[in-house]
Amino acid sequence: MKTINIYFLCCALFLLCGCNSFLEETSNDEIIPKSAQDYSEFLFGEAYIRDTKDLAPYLDIMTDDVKESRSSKNATIFSPDNRLSGYGYHTWQRVPEIQISGALNEDIAWGTYYHMILISNVVLNEIEHASGSESLRQQVKAEAHMIRAHSYFMLVNLYGKPYHKETAASDLGVPINTLTHMEDVKYPRSSVAKVYEVIIRDIEDALKAFALSDESKSIFRWNIDAAHVFASRVYLYLKEYDRVIQYASEAIKSRPVLYDLNTMSDEEDYFLNAGNPEIFFTYGQNSPEYNAAGVGTFPIADDFAAMFGKNDLRYGSSNGVFVRMKGNFLSGKSLLPFKSGDDTGVYGYAIRAAEAYLNRAEAYAETDNAKLAMADLNRIRKARLKTEGYAELSAASQEEAIALTRKERRLELCFEQHRWFDLRRYGCPSLTHQFTMSTEPLLVETYVLEENDPAYTLPIPKTVMDYEPDLINNPRPDRPGK
Repeated sequence: MKTINIYFLCCALFLLCGCNSFLEETSNDEIIPKSAQDYSEFLFGEAYIRDTKDLAPYLDIMTDDVKESRSSKNATIFSPDNRLSGYGYHTWQRVPEIQISGALNEDIAWGTYYHMILISNVVLNEIEHASGSESLRQQVKAEAHMIRAHSYFMLVNLYGKPYHKETAASDLGVPINTLTHMEDVKYPRSSVAKVYEVIIRDIEDALKAFALSDESKSIFRWNIDAAHVFASRVYLYLKEYDRVIQYASEAIKSRPVLYDLNTMSDEEDYFLNAGNPEIFFTYGQNSPEYNAAGVGTFPIADDFAAMFGKNDLRYGSSNGVFVRMKGNFLSGKSLLPFKSGDDTGVYGYAIRAAEAYLNRAEAYAETDNAKLAMADLNRIRKARLKTEGYAELSAASQEEAIALTRKERRLELCFEQHRWFDLRRYGCPSLTHQFTMSTEPLLVETYVLEENDPAYTLPIPKTVMDYEPDLINNPRPDRPGK
């Protein structure tokens, strides 16, 4: 099997932490944490995704939730024109990192997630020997296991084939890195099944460690509630529905509260804010790269916007909590995501209670329990629709229950990096996008992502392939516009 060199991904691990006072310098080239508190700070500083990193900003623009802003006869030229850097992803090109100009729009997800995995490996290898309380050691262990599990989950869903039980043992996933120090080592791409085995093992180990820790919960660090929600997500991808129900129910039992948009104050402009009671864990950049600065170069698609009903507080041209019109007369206006922003007290993404309800609802629907599925959906909708316009959903069949759970999931989790992965596990349906190559004269091209298209799996980033040219990449077809 072809292998990949991990060494270049393990960039100056200890040098990055050299300025931190909690590290003890033991030689000219070795800086080692001593206590559990040291490792906790080391982990937070090196392996958590905070507001400076949006590792996969392209995820939403590959989906059917967006369109490009100039695909109409009333084309407006926006400046800066971020469409150009997103072209390769929006139109599912063979090498999506390459912009129209030929410049590289580098995909940093691979390298960053493997760096986080390496940090987690180091911490897990050393934490048992660290001084400090057993409770804190267990907390650090649990967080490191969850960081590693989440990193592998993102990697295998970006660069590995979609999970299918029948073929997962042979489908190519991503390398499993066991390094605990910098070393020039080559690892093969493991199967999708093997990667999920690692993810599940890390989640289970994290839950055991969390149970042995009495540290206070923080929404800025992995915690047992967030781990339960994430576990339900992973098992949903694996279609192990009893486990989905088990772990989602644990999260809901602990923190069942949803954020009632009917009671949201004017001061709380953004849904993801420090006062939102359903946030278990928050991470990542505040604004999607291609929908930023008040002008959307990839605004919300018309058919998706139409899915929100008139009584849905998540949608509104001037006051939608999830989606609203942004911009001005000079720059132009676009219907854009409005879930997160600056000065909210939290980061741009979150694991939250609504996902637990949605995961459980889908598991109920898939196991032909429409009544319980609708109960979970209605619990969410009651907190999202105007009180005077609220009406309960019901399903007459399993097929209808599944359709309603998928619709509600799309509305509720929009622009939180779920839709692309959901499309993959729904069977990779065909999608169509347009892209305006020029406005004078107007030239709009149409691109089609076919059902089960190989482009539902991203290519390994170009910088990785340049370093290891013999590595077999994920095949993707050329995709000219029509």
